Amino acid sequence: MDDSIAPRPRVLMEPEMFKQQFANEDQGCGLRQTYLCYEVERWDGSSWVPMAEHQGFLRNQPRSRHAELCFLDLLSHWQLDPAQRYRITWFISWSPCSDCAEHVVTFLGNSNHVNLRIFAARIYTLSRYQEGLQALQKAGAPAAIMSLDEFAYCWNTFVDNQNCPFEPSPGLANAIQCREEGLQHILQPSRVSLFGSSRPGDAHPSWTAQRAQVPACSAQGGGPEPGGCSGRRPQGAHGDRTRRRCFPSAP
Repeated sequence: MDDSIAPRPRVLMEPEMFKQQFANEDQGCGLRQTYLCYEVERWDGSSWVPMAEHQGFLRNQPRSRHAELCFLDLLSHWQLDPAQRYRITWFISWSPCSDCAEHVVTFLGNSNHVNLRIFAARIYTLSRYQEGLQALQKAGAPAAIMSLDEFAYCWNTFVDNQNCPFEPSPGLANAIQCREEGLQHILQPSRVSLFGSSRPGDAHPSWTAQRAQVPACSAQGGGPEPGGCSGRRPQGAHGDRTRRRCFPSAP
């Protein structure tokens, strides 16, 4: 291969697609896709170094393969060196379903050189989803709800934003709080494992706020399935990486 050939530019997401799939204050009614933005960092002995060649986004294959499994397929082709340490971060439009969570837990159990952080825009609420989220937490990869900082970071990193700043919709901050409370309620029974895990990057600042009561959110939860939110059960600032780097820095 000719070294003089410039690398292909990274594909960026359309702004309206990001706003619809991620930065959307409703519960995702009618959204039948899952988008997953990802980045990989390598530990160089003193800090995490971004790997630009392993940064991008993908979406599920409709009616055939969920986005999380598409990422694991992609990861298998990268052949990351098992003698190195890697940190993968997901920003995903829906939290993993129970089946995907099971696959991710298995992957992490077989990949001691990799740790995973998951930031979800909203909670997928179908078929044993609580068990899947709790299993991820116990495996050292607890899901967290994306904050305004994470939305802005994704806007600046994965979106063709034409140099326009991220402007959240008026109700997004309240929607984030509602989703955080719902996720806290799901993970609270197994909270001890969150801080007891030895994996780097487990703890998330949002977990430090204790909430004693079940959230009283009136919005309907749902998932990327035909039919939107009908019949689903009820569910309870900006673009730098400061908040995300509250994680421990060493492996």
